Amino acid sequence: MGEKVPEVSPIQYLAIHALFTGEKDGGEVRRVVEAVAGKMSPTAFSRLMSGLARNDLVHATYRVETTSGQTVRRRRYAVTDYGVVLWNRTRKFYARRDPPPPELVPVPSESAQWRLGDKRTQDRRIVQLLSEKLTRLAELKLRRRR
Repeated sequence: MGEKVPEVSPIQYLAIHALFTGEKDGGEVRRVVEAVAGKMSPTAFSRLMSGLARNDLVHATYRVETTSGQTVRRRRYAVTDYGVVLWNRTRKFYARRDPPPPELVPVPSESAQWRLGDKRTQDRRIVQLLSEKLTRLAELKLRRRR
């Protein structure tokens, strides 16, 4: 029988990993997760972290701060031992996956490479677009002269 799929989702994995350097407030964790996973609503982030806390992967505490006469409760998070164990299991699970044979790996389209930021594809496409525009411009000039 094969291994079980990890219990930690990719976004949970990122949030736990962000806490490896020590306790952080929610805003710091959210910035780390958003840098990789993209923009998250406050509600989605709150659900993510409360789920991690409910499952004992992180420990949450409140810190009360007063700034400019205003009291603010900030939630702080720290990774638990259980969180580290599940994070490691997840990392090992994906590290053991063998890649498929090269002949089965599809080649991404040029538009996908463009979206992913492949510099050569972008440069090639820019040169192609400029060439097409210059050709059209030259054709228009020739037509006007006739």
